Amino acid sequence: MMDPKKKQYVLITVFTSLFLVLTFVIMVPLFSSIKQDTVDIIFQKSKIFLAEKQIETFNKINEDYLGFKNNAEKISSIFIDQKEPLDFINFIEKTALQLNLDDEIFINNNEIKNSVFSGVSFQISISGSFDSFMKFLEKLESANYLVQITNLSIQKSSSNESVVQTNKTLPQNLIQANIGINVFAQP
Repeated sequence: MMDPKKKQYVLITVFTSLFLVLTFVIMVPLFSSIKQDTVDIIFQKSKIFLAEKQIETFNKINEDYLGFKNNAEKISSIFIDQKEPLDFINFIEKTALQLNLDDEIFINNNEIKNSVFSGVSFQISISGSFDSFMKFLEKLESANYLVQITNLSIQKSSSNESVVQTNKTLPQNLIQANIGINVFAQP
């Protein structure tokens, strides 16, 4: 038999060995699993961070796009439809009617030259009071159309008395104006 001291050393050695084996068998894989999970968490966090940045970038691009789209719509609204300039003609007639002016609109078949944009050339004859004519020009200038006045001639009307035309009484200071304008169309 073994003496108790020796038995005690053997037992301590066996238990220490067993503890070390269990530590390496259980703890090392556990720690390596923790290490791998930590690497996975860091990787997932970086993917989330990149996804958040992409969402932020997408939202900024979307905001910019909406701003550009609104601006593009505003820009395209200043151009007329070259094949059917009816909106512009209606605008001229409506404005002249509001200001008690008689108007005649002629479309010139001449191409607009020395310009980046294509468009339609108009000749407009206006008769009425000088004040109303000036208001007409202001409305034409502030309209939502890209307009270039190419010529303007104003003459005092040959008749100095009140004239009744189409249920309107026109004042004495009548003028006759001819306006040549280019209205630009979408490129």
